[in-house]
Amino acid sequence: MDAAVRRAVRGDRVAPRRGTRGALGSVPVVRRHRARRRSHVRRGAGRHPLGARDAVRAGGCRGSRELLRRAASRGRSHACGGDRPTQGGAREGDVTSGLPSPGDDLPARCAQVVRARTDLLSSVGLVLGSGLGPAIGDELEIEGSFAFTELPGFPPSGVPGHAGTLSLGRLAGVAVAAFSGRVHYYEGHGMDVPALLPRLAHELGASTMVLTAAVGGLQPGVEAGTVVILRDHLNLMGVSPLRAWRYPDGMPAFINTEEVYDREIGDLAVERADALGIHAVHGVYAAMSGPAYETPIEVGMLQRLGATVVGMSMVPEALPALALGMRVLGICSLTNAFGEHVTHEEVVRVSNETALAVGRLLVDLLPRLPGPKAGT
Repeated sequence: MDAAVRRAVRGDRVAPRRGTRGALGSVPVVRRHRARRRSHVRRGAGRHPLGARDAVRAGGCRGSRELLRRAASRGRSHACGGDRPTQGGAREGDVTSGLPSPGDDLPARCAQVVRARTDLLSSVGLVLGSGLGPAIGDELEIEGSFAFTELPGFPPSGVPGHAGTLSLGRLAGVAVAAFSGRVHYYEGHGMDVPALLPRLAHELGASTMVLTAAVGGLQPGVEAGTVVILRDHLNLMGVSPLRAWRYPDGMPAFINTEEVYDREIGDLAVERADALGIHAVHGVYAAMSGPAYETPIEVGMLQRLGATVVGMSMVPEALPALALGMRVLGICSLTNAFGEHVTHEEVVRVSNETALAVGRLLVDLLPRLPGPKAGT
């Protein structure tokens, strides 16, 4: 084998000899490749021209981790347009005023229907979830009652255990707007429909929104019938109920969600439950779109994410209530413990059994609730 070929097979480089040209151009000669130390990869050199990631591979650029961090930061800035607002507000220099909304007048139109029968000014909005309609029983002194179908924008309730009515009256002396049943995202409605409940309650004067629901347990050892007071939630429904909401000046509803569920009221609820002999614990709610219940793999995922209970509602009402400046309290009835078989009929049955405990808690708690948030 020719010596030049042997050297080429061993990995040597073929390069043109400078200054030697023939009729067809440069004449190739064989040279042994020599590794060259490039000035831009010397230790202590500045910014690597190949980019941060290539610099890490080369191993010759001091502070490569810092370069990676800066590159990632630049990427996020470009991807977001560099204008992500700070938590809880608009961009620096922007000023928003008033309250956000999706831009329709449905709450005002519903309020006109209500005011034709009663002028009671509610201080609390109350949603009674699956099987919890009997929770307040005869305790509510009703001044006016309305089917959902009487209220503009409200569809009829299509789920067993949800009566689909709004009642205005007094519960333990507190003026309330009580929704018996709710509207669910999984029924085929947009997120704007369940958001009507807190929007109407706010229009009727409520400064606090109390949401109740039946939930499944994700923590071993927590028995069915336990009352769970929410600390936080995971919105895994695939969409935010505040999508398309804007402030009067056009700014999207960039609201602070560090405390969706009012901590002061939540602590008070657990304290009062203990005083009444009702087993209550704090929990984190995982909101799924439904209507199918969770698979075993999904249950494991929710546990790893930090959820302690799971359901298919609450969030489409809690976030709009928060955006409107309302205090929010989430009270859940745990209808099936972790690992138990679940059906909707069983959920309603257990909810009916625990409704009495939830009702006792509401009657005791409502007169003790603090007033509106400062500045609202």
